[in-house]
Amino acid sequence: MNKKFSCIPILVLTLLLTHSPDIYGAQLWNGTPFDVTDQDINVTGGNQTFSTGHTYVTAVNNDISIDISSPTIFEGNPSGRSILHLIANEGHTITIHVNDNLTTQGSASGSSDHLLILYHGKGTIVWEIVGDKILDFSFNPTKKSGTRTYIVLDRSDEYNQQGTQVIFRRGPLSKGLQDDLITLRVNKNSSFGYLSKTHIGDNILHTVPMFLIMQHTARAFLNSISKTKVQYSYGHKK
Repeated sequence: MNKKFSCIPILVLTLLLTHSPDIYGAQLWNGTPFDVTDQDINVTGGNQTFSTGHTYVTAVNNDISIDISSPTIFEGNPSGRSILHLIANEGHTITIHVNDNLTTQGSASGSSDHLLILYHGKGTIVWEIVGDKILDFSFNPTKKSGTRTYIVLDRSDEYNQQGTQVIFRRGPLSKGLQDDLITLRVNKNSSFGYLSKTHIGDNILHTVPMFLIMQHTARAFLNSISKTKVQYSYGHKK
């Protein structure tokens, strides 16, 4: 009787270790991104194919780091449109560390199935790019479906200008990369802009151009014109 009882905690502990999510460490995106709340994310590189519908990365009580350390493609699902929500509560930050080239592109299911990247909340989203690397909001080479990235505003945000702050900046300078340019590229069929919550859906036709905050440089204006390639490279070379 006592022997059976003493085995129960060991069995439960084994099940928790083998089947529960990583509570304290970073989550791993290894080809199929999934919802994450208040935990860091390591991205394995290669093609990261989002599910159809919605994927949420949410900073509720903790800041989140998303680390990209090898060439990576974020792409929409071949079965339909994919939407990545980056949600930062007030006082919190989601930082995407682009330590190697990152390309985003739409789905192979159709030319209108763009990959949507939506920024929500009163916090801050940071794209941090190291020297000599490229962040390319691009398009699917087969179906030409692009990347549409928007700051989502509710009614109070529109009047008070208190929506999500999105920042693009250089990563920490290193001796080997301090003189190399970094590149933010908005390719054809892709766009930046603001979006009202009442207009989120499958038939987004018009958005408002947005200001890009470029830390360590200056504020730059990027017009969200579909099918127009706009490229910013900043840094310096000797």
